[in-house]
Amino acid sequence: LDTDAPYVVSITVEHNPDKTRYYAGETFDPTGMVVTAVYNDGHKENINGYKLSLTKELTLGNDTVYITYGVLKTS
Repeated sequence: LDTDAPYVVSITVEHNPDKTRYYAGETFDPTGMVVTAVYNDGHKENINGYKLSLTKELTLGNDTVYITYGVLKTS
């Protein structure tokens, strides 16, 4: 195990998705969204392979989308 390898300490949304207003019944579209990982050594890089909490039709109560990458989560 390489303990000197950089590891992710946080994730952030650097750029919001193109669409940010939805009606009930629509599906969240992450197009244009840029998610960035911050590493313990200070460098940042855009990431793919994250998971979204809302992948089905939205309801009136859905006002937050959580993004998970590994064990880290942000909204």
